[in-house]
Amino acid sequence: MRAVINTLLGPFVSQPAHLTVQLVVSAGMAAALLLWAGWPWLGEVRPIKRLAAVSPQLKVRLQRAAMSLLTLTAILTSVSYFYGSRNNGTWIQRWDLYHTVMTVKYDKELSYFDLYNCTVEFGRDLSPKLRTIPKMRDLRSSQLVPTETSLATSECKERFTPARRDAFVEDLAFFCRWDLPWWRMLKDKGYNGTPHYTLVTGTLFKNIDLSYANLVAVGLIDVALVGIAFASILWGFGRRTALLSIIFFCTNFPGRFAHMGGSVLRFDYIAGLMICAAAIKRERYGLVGFLLAWATLVRGFPALFGAGLLVVLAWEFAAHRRVPAGAPRLVGAGLLSLLVLFGATVAFGGGLEAWQAWMDNMAIHTRNTASYRIGLKHLFMAWPQVVEGQGLVLPSINIPDTERLKWAYWATGLALLIPLLTSLRRIDRLTAFVFFGLIALFVGLVATRYYYSVLVLPFLAGPTARESRGYPFVLAALFGMSAIGNAVYQWFPDAPASIPYNYVFSGLVLLFSVGSVAWLLGLSCCRKHQQHRERTGRGSGPGQMI
Repeated sequence: MRAVINTLLGPFVSQPAHLTVQLVVSAGMAAALLLWAGWPWLGEVRPIKRLAAVSPQLKVRLQRAAMSLLTLTAILTSVSYFYGSRNNGTWIQRWDLYHTVMTVKYDKELSYFDLYNCTVEFGRDLSPKLRTIPKMRDLRSSQLVPTETSLATSECKERFTPARRDAFVEDLAFFCRWDLPWWRMLKDKGYNGTPHYTLVTGTLFKNIDLSYANLVAVGLIDVALVGIAFASILWGFGRRTALLSIIFFCTNFPGRFAHMGGSVLRFDYIAGLMICAAAIKRERYGLVGFLLAWATLVRGFPALFGAGLLVVLAWEFAAHRRVPAGAPRLVGAGLLSLLVLFGATVAFGGGLEAWQAWMDNMAIHTRNTASYRIGLKHLFMAWPQVVEGQGLVLPSINIPDTERLKWAYWATGLALLIPLLTSLRRIDRLTAFVFFGLIALFVGLVATRYYYSVLVLPFLAGPTARESRGYPFVLAALFGMSAIGNAVYQWFPDAPASIPYNYVFSGLVLLFSVGSVAWLLGLSCCRKHQQHRERTGRGSGPGQMI
């Protein structure tokens, strides 16, 4: 089967070609959307008007051809994304699975801080590479320290019973059979899943044997979840929106499948948010509440999208002095889901102490940044400099220089968020859900690259956005951002990873955020003017539908 796919689809299923596919398709889609945005004006050009007059069916034929081309592009980019960009030609993300499997199966002994110590202490007889690691990360301080210094304070032998130690060594031996770069892996920042994620994945891995086939099956769970999310978009928004969303998701620069594809439940949050958007469109607010609760307990930051929804509901309540339709179901289902899921974590996942340990770990994990993260704060850190004789010199990403520009960071963040909150007063719920969550994430957090899969959500905006002539320009900007990110990444392969992510893409998201806030403010003002005209009996005037 693999040989047939490789023969038929050729360049779409090779890892090097996948990057080119992302660049070419994202650039092409940006150009096509700009053409779509300009069609109302192009239609007034005399040759085009004359051609339309000669062939009345021209518009219908062009629409059919465009839908066929979108369908073909969606299929090919999906194959390139989910199949062509797999890790080492497999469905397994070995790096992340090591961190997840070993920690969730032995969370009582390891917590968030002892995975690396116990891996080296118990694994030296399993792999020669584990005997020659000069330095590794101390997960309690996030500092790189000599391995022997870290092991001198290790309590691994005391934490494990003989039976649990034998099981740990057996599972570690499974990972040692692969040629893993232990000297790099043990300099990572450890495991940082929430107790809810630990309980769910721990229940899974404690009930299956570690084998290649089982890990492939586990890795395909995320593929299935994303497929369900795309089906929900088709249900909620229709074919055109579903196709555009698929194409962007599969060409989005920071959301490449190779980053986390083949691990376990690394895409459940974005699948949940996409289904949320479809459920809001269909007014299934009970489902929205449950999915927001799940995504929040898994990753934390999806609460920002729920906050945007609550803000617009609060504006509706203030305007009409009655409980907005759907609000009781949303809030009730959300609170009940949070209570049940959090209660299950407390009862079966280590109690409140597990959540305290997670918060302590996140305080360490987010104290410093890394080269694959994106956020507004990166633009106010020390910038790279060109030093004679040394070329491009980067500042230490482990000691971000933010204090001297802290005022500028906060001023910029408030300059984005305050107008955004104001615009939500006359913006529909779905548009508020999408744009407030996305911009608040960028302003408030420095998130790792694959969390910016949420950039697909503007494709699922509500009627306030869709009925605007500016909407195609917003979608074109998203594809353009992805094209620029892919171009920088491919054309400057020797540049440090922080250049395309920390600086270039963070800058692009800032420009997108500024443009989006200005556009939403304009839409809000137009709706205010329209409502005033309706109240005064002057009519609303013709609208534009894109």
